[in-house]
Amino acid sequence: MRLKTIAFALLALLLGYTGFWFFIAGNIGAYLENLGPELEQNGIEFTYDDYEVSGFPYRLVVNLSNPRFTYKNGPLSGEMDSETIEAIIQPWKLGHAILFPQNSTIQIRYGKEMPKEFFIKPQSFGLSFSDNGNEAYRLSLELKEVLLETNLQMDLPAEYESINLHLRKIAPGIVSNDGLFQPKLLDLAFSMTVGEGQSFNTEVSFRGTQIPAVTRESLMAWRDNGGTLEIENATFLNEGRTVQANGSLTLDDQLRPLGPIGLQAQRATDVIALLRAGGYVSVGEAFLLTNAINALPMPEGSSLPFAVSLTIQDGVAAFGPLALFEVGPVIKK
Repeated sequence: MRLKTIAFALLALLLGYTGFWFFIAGNIGAYLENLGPELEQNGIEFTYDDYEVSGFPYRLVVNLSNPRFTYKNGPLSGEMDSETIEAIIQPWKLGHAILFPQNSTIQIRYGKEMPKEFFIKPQSFGLSFSDNGNEAYRLSLELKEVLLETNLQMDLPAEYESINLHLRKIAPGIVSNDGLFQPKLLDLAFSMTVGEGQSFNTEVSFRGTQIPAVTRESLMAWRDNGGTLEIENATFLNEGRTVQANGSLTLDDQLRPLGPIGLQAQRATDVIALLRAGGYVSVGEAFLLTNAINALPMPEGSSLPFAVSLTIQDGVAAFGPLALFEVGPVIKK
């Protein structure tokens, strides 16, 4: 009798799970239709040609054909086109999805007149998204064997072993003040690896009372309410040169970056090489700047032999009294 009871319970559980799986699979179309308006509220437009559902019994696998994402937020815009996207979802954890786009291209633009542009083509692409409820989420993105084209006047490599992005949005109402800083709203970790001994990684936090849109009005409100971008760590590694940075930035009355950034390296020439690669100083300026920086007093407490503070104020980036280059507003009038 007991064996029959166990058998019936297992059969009921199996039938219940089967019905649950096919119920979810049958409603994927309705979910995708509702997803569009939700994404549009965040400036994202999502289209696709068709979809298929498979994966029974262990998971849901949704294959989208010719998916396209477009994003618009003030002067910032982006597009992602793929041949297909395979989305894997566990039936018992519907808020977590792992996506594998195939044959994807990504374009990012910033600015209206002569915009800064990036064209990204990864060989492989993986994305993980977890909905933590109450507007909080985690997003992880990994690109491998990446081709990069840009119109920036910077000495950037054209090929990368990997590009990684990890983003955590914190639920409103549960954040707390940290000393003199406003509550933390976003954590972001970003890294780019060119090859052995060549990489860049950074960890930043976005603080304030709300996440602003990329408009003058929204950014001014964020600034006026104590909003800051905290560079908790940034490390540039290139052919034995290591440059570390940390600092705190906000915006001035003309929406230009404002604040100090601490730089540390083995030698002053390592910092100058980084400025040269970024197109901020010429060859002649680099020679004069090296001698001038070596004459500056070094801050105490540095973990590397050379340390200097880069300050951005009144639209000028400077090392102490040494003006380097002009810094314009993040959004022009």
